[in-house]
Amino acid sequence: MDVAGIGHAAADLLGGEWSFQSLWAAIAPYTMWLAIGAFLIALALSGFGKRVRSVIEEMFFTNWQLTLLGTAALVLSLAGGWTTWDGMRNFTGEPVLSLMFTFGIHGVMLIVAWLIGESFATGMSSVPQRGYARAAAPLLMVIGTAVLILAMTTVGVYAWNYGIAANTLVTTLAVGTALLLGTFLLLAFSGSDIVAPYTQALRITIRNSMLWVMFLACMSTSVFFSFDSRFNVVFPQEERKRVADLRAQNQVTGILADIGGTITQRRLEQSEDLFKSQGWHEYDAHLAKLATAAQSAQGEIEQYFVQQMEERRRGIAQQQERITTAQSGQIGLANKKLSLTDELSNIKAERPRLAAEYAQHKTSSMPSGRSPMPSASRPWPRTAA
Repeated sequence: MDVAGIGHAAADLLGGEWSFQSLWAAIAPYTMWLAIGAFLIALALSGFGKRVRSVIEEMFFTNWQLTLLGTAALVLSLAGGWTTWDGMRNFTGEPVLSLMFTFGIHGVMLIVAWLIGESFATGMSSVPQRGYARAAAPLLMVIGTAVLILAMTTVGVYAWNYGIAANTLVTTLAVGTALLLGTFLLLAFSGSDIVAPYTQALRITIRNSMLWVMFLACMSTSVFFSFDSRFNVVFPQEERKRVADLRAQNQVTGILADIGGTITQRRLEQSEDLFKSQGWHEYDAHLAKLATAAQSAQGEIEQYFVQQMEERRRGIAQQQERITTAQSGQIGLANKKLSLTDELSNIKAERPRLAAEYAQHKTSSMPSGRSPMPSASRPWPRTAA
């Protein structure tokens, strides 16, 4: 119960405007706790509460061990009831209904546990009839031996007809032998002071089997819902989501690994099937024939390769000859180009002299009265280069 929250709500009410809605909004989260506190106060102030206090005081001062044991059982029931109520509320969604279920479960379990303890306290103090036990011991031994022999015979017949793994058969025989030996030892020492209390406790448990069934049923229900309550605290939703993601990733990795292994296995199987197929045997036989033919025609193959090498060498020599011829022709063309260039230079050097002679000869051959100089519209004729 949050006392500080109530104090802050009261301070807000006193500091602001008061209304029934604001008061109810402040008290609503603590209604259940207020109701429980009012019920406990009313119960303590009533006559029933006074009688309960007087009985507790009397029991504590007369038999404090029993009172302490009952108080511890009650406190444990309250603690277990709290966790059971919290876990059941996650399933039902109704706090009141969960409280009713929890009260019934733990009330029945507490009373049944008390009755079981009382049955042990009264049953262990009684002395069993030893004559009857001694008379029944051989009969029980014979019955147990016959049952074990029958079971082992059934297992042997099943193994003979349908077959059972060797380790399973050995384990079954070992368990049967151990049960037979344990039954024999239990019946042989049933009258001793060591085994007698355990046999008496077994008798009491079987006699009060209905109480044990009720106790175990209530205990299983309480443990289930208590586990759910504590599990939500220890392992919240975020952690569960993270673990689920990790589990999914691991499963994907495992699936991929299985797929890779399956692919490898299938590849090996396909390779083995290929090597066993008729087509591969024919191909292998053809390769063997080809290898035999190649070995028998080794000289022809060598001659063929030598001929190819000679033709290759001859082609290279012809190519080298053509290259040499081209280079020689290129050198001749370069020399001719030089001679032509020199001749062109000589002609260019003689051109002014020839032009002067031509002009003089033309002047001398022209009649008198005409100008020896050409007009501007008629240039001097060009001589061929």
